[in-house]
This record gives sequence, C-alpha cells and structure tokens, in this order.
Amino acid sequence: MTKEEKLAYQGYIIRQILEAPLEEAFQIYAANFEYVQEYSFIFPHPEGNNYVQKFRNLNLDDLDVIYFFGSETLYCLNSRSFTSIMLGEDYELKIASLVSLDTQIQSYLYRNYIDNKNKIPNNIAEIQKIIDSRRCMVDGLAYTFENTLFNPEYLNSQIFKDNTYAFETYFFKNKIEAESYSKNILDLDNQILNDEFSNWFRHQYLLYYLALLVMTDININHKNLPLYQKELSFVKYFHEQIGILSDRETNLAKLFFNYGTNIKFFGKIQKGRKDIIKNLKNMAWDIFHLQNTFNNLFIIPKNADFIIPFFISYDQRLKDIAPIYKLKSAAFIKNGFNKHLNFLTDLIDPTIKYEYFTAQAYLKRQEKLKDATEVSIIAKLQIEIEKYEKFLGL
Repeated sequence: MTKEEKLAYQGYIIRQILEAPLEEAFQIYAANFEYVQEYSFIFPHPEGNNYVQKFRNLNLDDLDVIYFFGSETLYCLNSRSFTSIMLGEDYELKIASLVSLDTQIQSYLYRNYIDNKNKIPNNIAEIQKIIDSRRCMVDGLAYTFENTLFNPEYLNSQIFKDNTYAFETYFFKNKIEAESYSKNILDLDNQILNDEFSNWFRHQYLLYYLALLVMTDININHKNLPLYQKELSFVKYFHEQIGILSDRETNLAKLFFNYGTNIKFFGKIQKGRKDIIKNLKNMAWDIFHLQNTFNNLFIIPKNADFIIPFFISYDQRLKDIAPIYKLKSAAFIKNGFNKHLNFLTDLIDPTIKYEYFTAQAYLKRQEKLKDATEVSIIAKLQIEIEKYEKFLGL
C-alpha cells in the first residue's frame, strides 16, 4: 500500500468511525487500530460525561455560550483508554474545558480593570468568575488575532500591553505575577505573529471574508437565480478559482440564500448600505473566531487527554448561525493540525455534495495548490477580494 493509499484508507476508516453508533465505532476502531492509534475520538453517548453542567449555575442570560457538540454528554476514546479497556485495567481520562472569549468581552474586562464602568454589562462579573475560579482554561487569543493579525505593530502599543496585563490580572491575585505572566503572553503573541505559520491564520480570515463577499454578491446582484444555481455558483467559484472549499461556509451560504436578512447574522447585509464592507469584515472575524475555536480540540496541555471547547460572546447574532458549527463527533491528532470533524448540520444539495465534496474533488483542488505558498494564497485572495468589493459597487 502506497503512502497515498494508506492515507486515503485511513481517512475512510476515520469517517466510518465518526458516523457509526458508539458500539460499532468501537469495533471498527479495534479492527483498524494500526491505522487510527494516533487519533483521539469524541462521540455523543448518554452514559458519557456532561460538560455543559458547569455553566448552568452562572448568570449568563445575556450571553451566548456556544457549546460545539450537539450532545451534552460525550464519550472520549484514545489509544491509552482503549488499551486499558482491552487489558481490563482502570484508566480515567482527564478532560479539561477551554473557553474562548470574543474580543468584546476582553475589551469589557479592560474597562473594568481601569475602573471605567461606562457601558459594561452587569454580568461581566460572571465572566470574571469563570476566569478567576480556574474551573476551565480561558483563551484570549481571539483578541490578539483580531487586533494584530494584519497590524503586528499594534502588539507594541501601550493599550494592547495594558489590555493583556488587565486580562491576566484575573488569573493572578498578585499584580506583580500578573505583569510577569502577561509579558510572557506578549512574547508568545510576538512569536506567533512573526512565525511563518501566522500566514495560515491570515489566509483563513481572508478566505472567510471572501466567502461572505461572494455569497453577498450572489444574493444581491444575482437575486433572481434559483436557489440551486446560487449554491452551485458559490461552490464552483471556490472549487475552480480558489482551490479551497469549506463545507461550513457553503452551509452558511445556503442559509443566507434561503433566508436572507431574516437571519440576524446577515441582518445588515442589504443593497445600498454604506457600511456593508465594514459589516462583512466584522462578520468574517466572527467566523474566524468560531472556526479557530476548533483548534482548541487538539492543542492539549500535559495534564489533560481532551479539551472540550466553548465560545462565549455578547453577540446575539451568532445564535442564528451557531447550529451549522455544531459537531456530532470529532477525531484529531493531539498537538497536531490533522483533524476530522463530523458536523450535525448539512444543508448542501446532495448533487453538489457528490460532485464537489468527495475525496476525488478534494485531490483535484490540492493539485491546483501543489506549488502554492501561504504568501501566494494570500495574494490571490486579496486580488479576488478587491474584485468582489467592486462587484458590490463599493
């Protein structure tokens, strides 16, 4: 079996495991252990652990707490727990929770820290409880990315340093410790943004922004097209012109084509609005933060086997699109970027899915990108973005 054949077979087995009932998935895992032993799996199961309960006693009525799995009780499986079961040994998986905060929340924490209480929501204290209690890890990276991904020099600004310091004080009672730790965080942020890998994050954001531009152009400037043609136009463009096609953003486009501005997330995307580009850019950051939260599944600290991610936001519009980001199951390699996500919602037309979302279609897109670099992908996306901004007459 060649390397390519092995990878294709491995992907096939993983997909089978993710889509099967737990008992059957366990059998497939056992029969193909040599192909999947590097992977960790998460499944819904009524006898699994409940990872939502810890938020029940918090007064977060004005907030969206987005839990990325469709089930509240989950069963987790990796090679260590599997081997223990086979040997009849007891092995308790260590599960941690990680909460990603949107940038608005971190800005509120900063205001609270400098004692500027103006326009701070009353329940910001509950956010502070989550942080201060250390009941789960808190990821503030969204703030860093949104403010500095395309403006790295902002990392050295005093307000960014102060905000990071303010955020860390909620972890440390001793402000000297907080200042020392926040310096380490800033050094890490600098490393991330100056590393070549940062271009991957930049291309991801630009891809989401372009997807929003394309679906907006189709829905506004080609509004009389039948629904199927709108969906096909969106998919063909990314398959043929870009060489990258996301099923989640295709689902989001289908949602927009179906319901338009009745979806609150798209409420401000109307023909003739002067601020449409600004709104689309902000919406792209929302999608970026949601999608990037999935990366927390496999960047796992030494004291845990699994991370269960949450996303907390004051943005009520996210409630309308959150369902298409809900997971049924997931497989991933710990501390790597190889993941397989099995989503609950699939709005894509079956004919389109059969033609454009198969392994063969994916390989065709990969062939187009075989000589591409992150820098060249970014340059191409920026050219296409400028083109579509003009299509929208702005």
